[in-house]
Amino acid sequence: MQLEKELAKILAREVAYRSYRRYGTQGLLITRRVEPSVWRSNILMAIILSFISIFTGLVPLLGVGRLNPNVAFAFSSVIMIFFEALMAIFVVTSFTSVFMAERITESLSILPLTEKDVFKAYFRALLLYWGGLAPIFAFIPGAILGFVTTLYKHMTLVLPVLLCFAGFLIMLFSYSLGIALGSYARKVRKKVSLRALSTIGWLIVFAFFYSWNYIVRYILENITAETVMWVSLLPFVGIFFGYENSYMLLISTAETVIILAITLKWAIARLKVIIGLTPITLITPAKLPVKEKVEVKAIKFKVKPAPLQFIIKDLTLLSRDPRRLANILYFVVIQILAILPVLTSEPRKWSMVDTMVSALFIVMLSILPGITVDIIYYVEGESAKVLYYMPIFRRKLAFYKAMSAVPFALLSSLIISAIIAYISNNATLGVLIFFATLICSPFIALLFSSITMHMLPESPSAWSEASVSRRLLTIVKLVVFIGLIIIAIVSSFLLIPIFGEIAPLVVLLAYLAITSVAGTIAYLSIPKYKPL
Repeated sequence: MQLEKELAKILAREVAYRSYRRYGTQGLLITRRVEPSVWRSNILMAIILSFISIFTGLVPLLGVGRLNPNVAFAFSSVIMIFFEALMAIFVVTSFTSVFMAERITESLSILPLTEKDVFKAYFRALLLYWGGLAPIFAFIPGAILGFVTTLYKHMTLVLPVLLCFAGFLIMLFSYSLGIALGSYARKVRKKVSLRALSTIGWLIVFAFFYSWNYIVRYILENITAETVMWVSLLPFVGIFFGYENSYMLLISTAETVIILAITLKWAIARLKVIIGLTPITLITPAKLPVKEKVEVKAIKFKVKPAPLQFIIKDLTLLSRDPRRLANILYFVVIQILAILPVLTSEPRKWSMVDTMVSALFIVMLSILPGITVDIIYYVEGESAKVLYYMPIFRRKLAFYKAMSAVPFALLSSLIISAIIAYISNNATLGVLIFFATLICSPFIALLFSSITMHMLPESPSAWSEASVSRRLLTIVKLVVFIGLIIIAIVSSFLLIPIFGEIAPLVVLLAYLAITSVAGTIAYLSIPKYKPL
């Protein structure tokens, strides 16, 4: 028992260290200096999920609009188990992917351990020392509030019981799915389709967290009896709506059992691969046909400009790392979600104030992709050591990395300017915003690229989030962002009375002047001929 406990702690600490070395994160409050503990690894997520569960569980108790307590608690239960599933999948996938990608099992093969010992150590490390117990707090407080609600409202006692039942089923499903998905960590970096799916998955999760309040409000305002009937046929969540109809309850339960069985079987098969239980079979190589005549052609070399080569290289590295690529694309998604409420409005003639505020707000958002230029450094990983032996200077590399952020700024500018042109019914404003943001973004990227370059170690080493002072970099980003907000507010009150209709143009020029000066100063602060 003591051996299994110590082995689980070692595994959790090793996974945390490997994650820190690759991504700059150490898991849930696990560090190399602190002994892993059940309390420290689970408390933070448990508190966050408990708050979500409590506030969601208060909806049927306090009453919401025209919904009766049964329907309100049913929808609250769906939200609770959704958050439970999301966090459980995230926790298990993050642990398993690092465990698999770093081949930690190979380190255990030299120890006198049985397969059963490895199984127990893996699950103990995941549950106790990686936050695996915390997701249950997404529904337990809500279920307790549900039992309390039955005392004060006309709500059936069956619903809180079903929430507990569905919560444990979702936990089992999420753990199985997380193990299965995390086991493909090596293949994700090799296959384009899996990398694309992984990136899309990160973006969908982020978009949901950003806009889940609007989604819930829309559902509550537009719920109908027909909608409830269709939802009752869904697996896992259908039991909350169809418990009074035996036919619908049977369909929902059957779907749940089938999906759970398939996922469990998939997870067990992949778990054998994770801990090395799948035997390695030798494949007889196929005999390749030999051509009788080999046509010899001259080799042609095509040398591309250095900036273009670095941009292509960085974009290629980003495409192989869905997690970091998603971190950059988040800022593109934020801009779309920020103006999503007005997308459904009819095109109209904007007033001067509307034009001014939108121009400032959109320009401020559109330069955000340049702030994430530090991620383009981190994707170098272990290959960054090679750059130290190349004839390249720090200032030039900072410029190349900044230019690698330009494609994302271009994408951002195109999307936002097109949306603003449609909403305002003013194509000129859209074109103006496009060019202004396209010009401002490289300077913002150059500013943060230069700051990141100053922080990188001067001796050959791998680059990751652990290579720089993330606290200082975060402070600088906040100062720049807050400074832009202050400029927007001050400009809105001062420039409209002075410049009238050309006030938006003056503000955009002011943004361009400020960002260009700041980016140029930071860039010139790097010694011109200083090597890496």
